[in-house]
Amino acid sequence: MFPRFKAVRPLGFAAVAVVAAVTVAGCKPSSFSTSSGSGSSLGTTASSSSVGQLLTLAAQQTQQVNTFSANVQITATGATNANLFGTMNEVATTPTAPTISIMANAGQLGNVKIILTSSGMAYIRSPLFLSAYHHRWIESSMSSMSSSSGLNFGPLLALLQGSSPLVQTQLFPLGSNMRYMGSSFFGGHRNREYGGHFVLANILSQLSSGMRPMVQSWMNSGISMTRFRVWLTPQHMVSKLVLIEVAGNTTFTITLSINSFNQPMHIAMPSTTVVFILPGTGAVTATPTPSMAATASAQPTVATTPTPASTVPAGTTPTTTPSTMPTHW
Repeated sequence: MFPRFKAVRPLGFAAVAVVAAVTVAGCKPSSFSTSSGSGSSLGTTASSSSVGQLLTLAAQQTQQVNTFSANVQITATGATNANLFGTMNEVATTPTAPTISIMANAGQLGNVKIILTSSGMAYIRSPLFLSAYHHRWIESSMSSMSSSSGLNFGPLLALLQGSSPLVQTQLFPLGSNMRYMGSSFFGGHRNREYGGHFVLANILSQLSSGMRPMVQSWMNSGISMTRFRVWLTPQHMVSKLVLIEVAGNTTFTITLSINSFNQPMHIAMPSTTVVFILPGTGAVTATPTPSMAATASAQPTVATTPTPASTVPAGTTPTTTPSTMPTHW
């Protein structure tokens, strides 16, 4: 059973739009630590430019990934205290907007399943929705899942979408103060750890046209800088990713621990008969279910089994958002 969280106050959508961060056990959210282990001499000899070259190689390697599975944790500390623990599966339908499926415990929402599509739609399944909407799933565009719809899920969905290694590794090589931080053995091999940060205003002009709108939305929400830690395998593949972001008086953290790359994966969309479309979002045309066949694995992998969508019969559909629904995650 995953731990639950206590929400101190609702998250404002403008406070967090995307990126986030997570604290590795024993480290404070706002600090980095240097691991010990073999290869530590690189920590005193590697220049920021040489680390940037390694991160560029990791970005190129990551773009060859079709699917991945990871353990995910989101933690918020400060003005808001919140935790989400679970697993994430991702199909790389596009380099900047992958299709993501998350199974997790999310406090008031209980054990949830979240699907984020490359077209910007979000599907959320929660025990609360069955009694409130007579449908276990709700559907809306990610941009509409804010307080204006009566459900303030926008920040949570943005954090999850922005944490994708496919997106983040494209930003790392543009960072500053990049350095080698040590090495550690996990996942069957030794992983090298690198850290740094990037200032969004400084990298915006260097991004592709597909990446700019996403990063600009982070800036519009008040986020100016992201600190990162990334662990790479000997094949320059990401094995673990940590992002750290402070928005107002809250520190948001995300950590992803990769379990597998390029394994066969199928993310099943819920049937339209069990989905309630939130008012104001309009009808949505069903899109093909994303799936990927296995390709040559970039590192030792662990097979994953997708969880099928719920099949709860549809009932009477309310016309307004119930006032008793949670206003934050």
